Amino acid sequence: MKTTIIRSYTLLVIAIGISSIVNAQTENTGERLITQLKNGTAPGLLFSNERVAPAPLLNKKLNTKEGLVTQIRKGTAAGMQFKQGGGGSAPVAARIATAAPTQPLASEQKPAAEKATATSIVLPKQE
Repeated sequence: MKTTIIRSYTLLVIAIGISSIVNAQTENTGERLITQLKNGTAPGLLFSNERVAPAPLLNKKLNTKEGLVTQIRKGTAAGMQFKQGGGGSAPVAARIATAAPTQPLASEQKPAAEKATATSIVLPKQE
């Protein structure tokens, strides 16, 4: 019981000490949020540094004489690559079913004559 009281007092002292050290950010209600963001005075929210967007590449000419699929296969389509080979399916010859070797079914075979061997069973005697 004493340890719980000591813990609670210790936590209370730590909380008071931290609250006196930390300066809380206050919300400015007199300004709109967007103006606070632009001025950099919004608590915890800041704009990133301004950077100019890169210009698009204009030196690539579009090939309008060929279809898009042929451009992709040749590798001339802008931003698209085609990997040759490596088809996902098996060749047609491998997909054709081959004839299974003919063997007699188990139901068509004659039952093999089993030799019955009689073994003597020893029963325990009750006394």
